[in-house]
Amino acid sequence: MRNSMAYGKMAAVYDRLMDDMPYAEWVSLAQEAWNHYGIHPCHIVDLGCGTGNITIPLASSGYRITGIDISEEMLAIAACKGEIAFGKSPRSLLTWSRQDMRKWTLPDQVDSVISFCDCFSYLLKEEELLETFRRCFEGLQSGGALLFDVHTIRQFEDYMEEQPFMLDDEDVSYIWSSEYDGAKGLITHNLSLFVRKEGARGEQQKEHGALPLYVKITETHRQRAYRTDWILQALRQTGFVNLLLGGDFEWGSYSEETRRLFVAAQKP
Repeated sequence: MRNSMAYGKMAAVYDRLMDDMPYAEWVSLAQEAWNHYGIHPCHIVDLGCGTGNITIPLASSGYRITGIDISEEMLAIAACKGEIAFGKSPRSLLTWSRQDMRKWTLPDQVDSVISFCDCFSYLLKEEELLETFRRCFEGLQSGGALLFDVHTIRQFEDYMEEQPFMLDDEDVSYIWSSEYDGAKGLITHNLSLFVRKEGARGEQQKEHGALPLYVKITETHRQRAYRTDWILQALRQTGFVNLLLGGDFEWGSYSEETRRLFVAAQKP
């Protein structure tokens, strides 16, 4: 999901901050879409795989899957988690690749491409999203399916109504504020994280009453909300057919109040 700047230093605490995300629901939605198209994918690409929170469960279900992400830090964590789950067997169903989602490539075409957790929302220009659609189309076998989700304008409006967001925990805290340009459909998230340094809870510090030490991490994340009709037109223009819409983790339930738009499309 991620541009080259996002989720760099933050990678080390990403799973801690996102542990309440419904990853199992993303896996279920993917399987529902594959059933809808009548396919059982042998090889899947997970674009913007992050630390593998969807990639690894799919591999555990027996799918061969390649996780692609631009963040070296996120992939390193994903690889460690994958080794815990599968070991270092060369026959592992799970592989990782550091690539730009707009230009990704593999030696062979795959049966499905997924990109969840609003990864495509990080593509700020129409040309970038079109380029990614084309790359996915080219990377799919005939009959293969592209599945993804994006944030909607309604979600961005919610962010503005509810921000700033704050977390005050013992090991990590953050302040998260947002700025929204409604005319362009662009939102900017400014995050300041405070992460306890390793060893900062040592016995020596406790004995001397020293305060814990924290490292400050700042990151800026930008996303764009695209009109649903434009997304569908762009997919058809690319060559996709049999488009399927969903909203907020349910296929077929899209409305103007949808916060997270789900889209599935098939290569003829």
